[in-house]
Amino acid sequence: MAMTNNRKRCFTCSRENNTYTCEGCSKRFCSIHIPEHQQILNEELHHIINGYNQFKQRIDEQKQYSYNYSLIEQIDQWERNSIEIIQEKAQELNGNKNSITAADGNLAGQELNQFDCPTGIFIDKNKNIFIVDCANHRVVEWKYNAKEGQIIAGGNGKANRMNQLNYPQEVIVDDFGRIYVADNGNSRIMRWCEGKEEGEIVVGGNNEGYRSNQLYSPHDLSFDDEGNLYVVDSLRARILKFEIM
Repeated sequence: MAMTNNRKRCFTCSRENNTYTCEGCSKRFCSIHIPEHQQILNEELHHIINGYNQFKQRIDEQKQYSYNYSLIEQIDQWERNSIEIIQEKAQELNGNKNSITAADGNLAGQELNQFDCPTGIFIDKNKNIFIVDCANHRVVEWKYNAKEGQIIAGGNGKANRMNQLNYPQEVIVDDFGRIYVADNGNSRIMRWCEGKEEGEIVVGGNNEGYRSNQLYSPHDLSFDDEGNLYVVDSLRARILKFEIM
């Protein structure tokens, strides 16, 4: 703080003694009060410097935190990628070692050892496999270790007669050996009893609609422990429960 000497009134005491002009604030102070003014200015400057240092420290800490956070995120991503690669390799090894073709494996077709767009599967307690052969409009049963299947539902072209299916989607077998099929294209659930050439409608078959006895493109079905049938009515965006046992 540069000072100049002049005989004018002091800003603090208003006395007309020798005064000095503070070039920082352009005010005049006598010889008694100029040291006090200098002390005040020094304290203010010190406060500003401390504030600057604290602010700079916070900025540096934020930069370090941002860097550390970014580094931790990068390490976590590397770890996740490594785990995924290891799991993929493990699945490949297990698949090459243990997997076998349980049914078909031939080109798409209509023979009893072929499928065309299978969409559903059910395995009973005897390891027999029931397969929904969607594009062939039939359900085929493959006995355990058999070389070909046998048609147990549909297989008579795409239509809505009792011995036909229309792009079936799912199959399930109850404890009595009765076969339930989600007959998607006909918007109905069909049931076939063992040895029967024709099935029966247990749900739907009343055109597409919103009533409780109507379906629209059923895709899946399941039984609960009490024998109630649940149907995924896909194009009506709902799950329906039926007591049919």
